[in-house]
Amino acid sequence: MSKNGSIRVSTDFLKLIEGKCSLFFHYEDSQHIELLADMITSLEFGSGLPVICMHWGKSPAYTNLNLQADILLLPISRNFTNTLIGLGKLLADKQFIILIQNFDDMAAAVDRKPLFRFLAILLNKCSEKNSTLLVASGTRPKDTEYETDINRLFDNIFRMDGNMMHKIGRSGQAENSYNLFGEELTTQVVDTDMEKIREIFRLTPEEQQELDGIASKKIKDFNIT
Repeated sequence: MSKNGSIRVSTDFLKLIEGKCSLFFHYEDSQHIELLADMITSLEFGSGLPVICMHWGKSPAYTNLNLQADILLLPISRNFTNTLIGLGKLLADKQFIILIQNFDDMAAAVDRKPLFRFLAILLNKCSEKNSTLLVASGTRPKDTEYETDINRLFDNIFRMDGNMMHKIGRSGQAENSYNLFGEELTTQVVDTDMEKIREIFRLTPEEQQELDGIASKKIKDFNIT
């Protein structure tokens, strides 16, 4: 989880990814791990859903973070069928928050056709059960055919830039941007400022009585006229 243990991902952004399959392109750094951890924690906090971490190769980095969620590790084998059967059994009973770890390593090690077939079936299973899937990729692919194909599979495509999430449209261009933690921080500032404004303009009982008297007199004057 992020350094501030009380931080929560904005609900507007959570509504966008909840029950959907989302792919996040990020720069070559480790910050995306903490950001995804915050997303998982906030999704789990709001829904109470358990988390499945599907991983290719080494043990996931997410297990080293202080996630406030129960995590079930599910290795992805080269025999994708076995993995899909195992996941299907889990999804038969309940919804999950699902994360794929080491996606780039898997994409580099597997031929494109079986990879995309695996992803298509996986994402379809998640959509059928209204489970949330999160996948991170280190770089935007230079292969336009690959990018087009992968964009078709996912409900959401984002480019991560610090705390900003830029939603990428089918054209490959950014359509909307979201501050991952902006909503809560903005709400807090607005609430505080509005309370100060109310305090400044709040009338005392004496002032309210005097104002009512002036208003009553004006009404009588208008009636006489």
